[in-house]
Amino acid sequence: MGMREQSIFRSRYHKFGKISRAMVARALLLAHAGIVIWLTTRQLDDKRYYGILAIAVPLFIMETSAVLYFRQGLEWKRFCPAFIAYFASIVPGFWFQRLNSLGHYGNNVTSFCNRGPKTDDDQMGVSNTGRDDNKSTQINLGFFFTRPDIGASCSDVISMEEESMLILIIVCRWLMPRGHLNRNGLSQLLLMYLGICADIIDFSEYFENGRGTDNKTFVYTLLCVWTWCLMQFTLVVTSASQTQGTKTDGLKIDLSDIFSLMMVLFMQDGPFFVIRTIIIIRRKMLDFKILFYYCKNILTLILAIYRLLVLCSCVSFDGDDLVIETVDIQCQPPLTSPSGKGKKGRTRV
Repeated sequence: MGMREQSIFRSRYHKFGKISRAMVARALLLAHAGIVIWLTTRQLDDKRYYGILAIAVPLFIMETSAVLYFRQGLEWKRFCPAFIAYFASIVPGFWFQRLNSLGHYGNNVTSFCNRGPKTDDDQMGVSNTGRDDNKSTQINLGFFFTRPDIGASCSDVISMEEESMLILIIVCRWLMPRGHLNRNGLSQLLLMYLGICADIIDFSEYFENGRGTDNKTFVYTLLCVWTWCLMQFTLVVTSASQTQGTKTDGLKIDLSDIFSLMMVLFMQDGPFFVIRTIIIIRRKMLDFKILFYYCKNILTLILAIYRLLVLCSCVSFDGDDLVIETVDIQCQPPLTSPSGKGKKGRTRV
């Protein structure tokens, strides 16, 4: 018969607290997914996109039920299925919004906001109210704010959705019960998430840059890489807990180190390096910011490969840069006086 892991809580209040935190975190994720889907239907002016909720709600219900039944609210050890359900709910909405704002989706139905990247007037904060198409150039955000005349372009709204998504991921992961993850591992995981969020936000600015977004293939490539990089949040690979690997010389290593390096190579800096290479060489886009992140990707990949070689014993990790020379010092017998009376002289070393 198979053995089932059983969680032991200190008290009923402790168990209730864990379950409550797990449900609150998932409720926040589902609420944000609902907002993204609502904004998608508004931008595309098609209520059929509410059908995405038919996928989102059952996914969250099944995932929450499984966590409550099998784990009593505690998170799984190596992956986070709540984020899988979350991304399955919001990623289609982000795709539709990005493609619609750039003019690459369907027949480009009438939108209630601007399409395309920001113009120079938008960058300088110039209002569009004096234009003839002022009814379709801005989103009325009076639903969120007290002033009814506050508006924003489609690019601004998509950026706000994405930034709130990344912040919510960090907050909800902190709110979720740790399970097998100790506090040291959780702090490392949250710091890693913070670095990933910074890279993804910078990467998303390429959608708003007017150069290159007219190419449909290039836009789809950006969206695929962006979606692939989001999958990092579904994995838990930085828990500094039990050692699971042993080297041939008896020194132990943690396999999570290797998994984290593989994520850097194939899910973060590796794809970003390829995209930025295409942007620089093929799209002829180069500025100091792109160059900085491009050099950062190169250095990160070099260090990750070097670290991987060290862990795989391809490079010796013993010793340091100090060269220590061992000198064999021989002691001579003590000198005696010429008179031979056995007096001890000085000992020369």
